[in-house]
Amino acid sequence: MTQTNDSSAKSAAGNKNSTTQSTDQSGGGVQTAQQDAANKQSADSSASSTQDHPSNVNIPVRIYSDGNNGSVKQVNDSSAKSAAGNKNETNQNAEQGSGSGSAPVRSACGGGCGDQGGPGVQDAQQSAYSDQSAHSSATSVQDHPSNVNIPVRIGSSGNDGSVTQVNSSSAVSAAGNKNSTDQTVDQSAGGSSGGSAVQYADQKAGNRQDATSDATSHQIGASNANYPVRIGSPGGGGSVTQVNASGALSAAGNKNDTNQTATQDAGGPVVKQLPLSDGCSDKCAKPSSDGCGTCGGGGGPVVQDAKQKAYNDQTADSSAESTQCCAQNTNAPVRIKSYGDDGEVQQANLSGAISAAGNKNDTTQYASQDAGSTPVDMVGICKDKGGCGGHGDGGPVVQQADQYASNDQSAHSTADSTQKGASNSNAPVRIGSPGGGGSVTQVNGSLAASAAGNLNSTDQSADQSAGGSGGGVTVQALGQKALNGQEANSHATSEQDGASNDNSPVRIKSPGGDGDVTQANLSGAFSAAGNSNDTTQSVSQDAGSGLPVLSPLSREGGCGSCGGDGATVQAAGQWASSKQSADSSADSTQKGACNTNSPVRIKSKGDDGDVKQVNASAAKSAAGNDNQTTQSADQAAGWGGVNVQALGQKAWNGQGAHSDATSQQYDPSNANAPVRQYSPGGGGSVLQANASLALSAAGNRNSTCQVATQGSGGLTRECLREKREPVHAMKVD
Repeated sequence: MTQTNDSSAKSAAGNKNSTTQSTDQSGGGVQTAQQDAANKQSADSSASSTQDHPSNVNIPVRIYSDGNNGSVKQVNDSSAKSAAGNKNETNQNAEQGSGSGSAPVRSACGGGCGDQGGPGVQDAQQSAYSDQSAHSSATSVQDHPSNVNIPVRIGSSGNDGSVTQVNSSSAVSAAGNKNSTDQTVDQSAGGSSGGSAVQYADQKAGNRQDATSDATSHQIGASNANYPVRIGSPGGGGSVTQVNASGALSAAGNKNDTNQTATQDAGGPVVKQLPLSDGCSDKCAKPSSDGCGTCGGGGGPVVQDAKQKAYNDQTADSSAESTQCCAQNTNAPVRIKSYGDDGEVQQANLSGAISAAGNKNDTTQYASQDAGSTPVDMVGICKDKGGCGGHGDGGPVVQQADQYASNDQSAHSTADSTQKGASNSNAPVRIGSPGGGGSVTQVNGSLAASAAGNLNSTDQSADQSAGGSGGGVTVQALGQKALNGQEANSHATSEQDGASNDNSPVRIKSPGGDGDVTQANLSGAFSAAGNSNDTTQSVSQDAGSGLPVLSPLSREGGCGSCGGDGATVQAAGQWASSKQSADSSADSTQKGACNTNSPVRIKSKGDDGDVKQVNASAAKSAAGNDNQTTQSADQAAGWGGVNVQALGQKAWNGQGAHSDATSQQYDPSNANAPVRQYSPGGGGSVLQANASLALSAAGNRNSTCQVATQGSGGLTRECLREKREPVHAMKVD
């Protein structure tokens, strides 16, 4: 037979948005593209369930009616489930091409077609902003639920089935936000042929996410009772399972992914410079058909400016609260002149609260600027024997790149579990009824677990190449800045007051063995808070070819060379800052926990089983921070001309980890008092324990690697990480 009383509430709220913006421009001249995307989403969900005095009663009666009884299942359940979520995806793509994909002549010896080409201006701006808020709450209240099973047999032999009695109150809540932003800009000046090339790209991405989740469960006066009666009715009794449970689960989380890519190319790659026959003369009074440059007037200036900015702000708050008051389980079978074995007995009163809050952010920024690729092979083509190794009259190149990434994450989680007056009682009575007693397990438990964490990853990469600018001034400026702020707080509290377990079997003229007895009262609080940040910054600046074949051959005729003899200025700055704070606390309190085992035997031979009695209070807390910073910069000025290289790297890390664990145990007791009169037999082993335990750990880990390379060209060094054994410090109080 199955009896069920159910009260449930379910709620869900969600939003989903997807935005795609694409722009494709070609044809030269002045090109302007602007893309703006804004998203604001709010989702609120709440569920509430209340169950007042539900009851299940089963009273089968047999009089001189042999036969078996089936299993009995009685359930009272109150549950509330809530979920709220938002999802946004934004894709922005802008492509600008001024003409043919072939390279301007500037790419070879740097001369270009002088004033023949018109200016090319490309402007692309992308802006994406997302604001998401998700709130979820679930509340379950169960007031005085009860299950009663009283089978009666008189002169009716037969077996009874298993008995399962459950009173349950549960609340589950979840809130989450997810955002993904992808911005791509591709600018190509194509065959601008001598005219100026101006390329400007600006990318901005902002994300703000707030997730809040609350779960609350209250269970008051829950009871389970099993009273089977047998008179002159031999037969076996089934297993008995009695449970009263209150549980609250809550979770809040945010996830953000931002990808920004900007590619600027003033000209394509050149494999081999072919001679031209257009009637012009080069700077050294040689016909252009000899392969040296083109119309000798000098290439136009190239200006490239790329800006990338990503901002992320995430907040996650989660709380779970479970309260259980006066829960009671009772099993009291009676046998009079009814031989047979009793089944196993399992009784449990449980209160649990679990909460988790977390944020995750990934930011990737990539900028590539190319003023014109370096020629591969000029030997044998520029044949000026008078010292003109190509046209060193290229236009100036200015490259500016700025990358900024900011991350601010806050995660808070709390879990509270309170259990008062929970009791389990097993009191079987046998009179003139031989048979074995099953094992008995009685547990009262209060558990609180909380976790809060933040995870951030930032990757900034920039590549600047002036190509074969040849003679013109080259200025390259690049700045990278990454800021990280993370805060994680977690608290768990468990309180157990007046929990008791009692096992008192009575045998009168009823030989037989009794099973093992396990009794436990447990209070536990577990908390963890942590932050992890990984920042990688990479810079590469190349003013021209590093190949000696492009170095000046002679300067007698006044012509520079394909390597350029103009001034080169390179400046790069990298700044990474991280501040992390992790706080964790766990508190467990147990008052007046009691375990009692007092079997009585009168003229009833038989062995007793083993007895285990435990009262325990435990608190565990951990807090930690992990930060890794890698900065690498490579500057290559190429060959010829005055070179100025400036490079700065700055890394700052601040970490604070705090952890507290407190366990308090008041007046715990274990009692084992077996009584035997005229009842031969052995008693089992007895284990009694009262324990209070508190463990706390706090730690910080930081790794910083900075590598800088300056020169006319060469290999880039990389960070090599060496494994080190940790140093442990332990304090025992």
